[in-house]
Amino acid sequence: MIDSHKRPSLGLSVAANRLSEREVASWHCNGFLVLNEVLTTEDVALLRQAMDACGLTHEIEKATNQVMHLDLTTLHPAFLALARDQRILGHVVPLIGPDIAIEHTKLSAQPHGPGGGVRWHQDLAFYPHTNSDVLAVMVMLDDATLENGCMHMIPGSHRLGYLDHAGEDGRFSGACRDHGAWHSHPSQVAITPRAGGISIHHGHT
Repeated sequence: MIDSHKRPSLGLSVAANRLSEREVASWHCNGFLVLNEVLTTEDVALLRQAMDACGLTHEIEKATNQVMHLDLTTLHPAFLALARDQRILGHVVPLIGPDIAIEHTKLSAQPHGPGGGVRWHQDLAFYPHTNSDVLAVMVMLDDATLENGCMHMIPGSHRLGYLDHAGEDGRFSGACRDHGAWHSHPSQVAITPRAGGISIHHGHT
């Protein structure tokens, strides 16, 4: 996952627009996009090799809970190249403009079997900004399916703004406290890009 936001560029070159007007309109309406075949099967294989080299594959295979690693771009040159890939930036620039900075990079992987999952939340609750032109790009190395625990999103929820993520003690809990905003919501959408595809979502989605 690559979280990007609009501030002075840190060396990311301007990419050509790879989104149609219809896709941009869908983004503004729904707060997310799913795009397949952004990377090739060869690209995915190289990223998997980078994971092997860093010991990440072995860690995931042994895990019984969600595996997350921040600062992924510091672990292997392939991950830094991915963050700068023009095919990905070409889908980001039409949404928030060319002045892009990376807020953080992260590996997120589900274990084999029960024990994974992330509670309903908004990404911006974890790293608040006064600028809400923030989005996350998820790059898939496996097909995302209902069976293996894909994400779900609610169209248009980004327009609600920041929602309360405090627990009963008033401290940040990492989960949206307003159950009415998501629990059993009739418009939940399963986010299922295939390997080599990406999903992009607003920081308030």
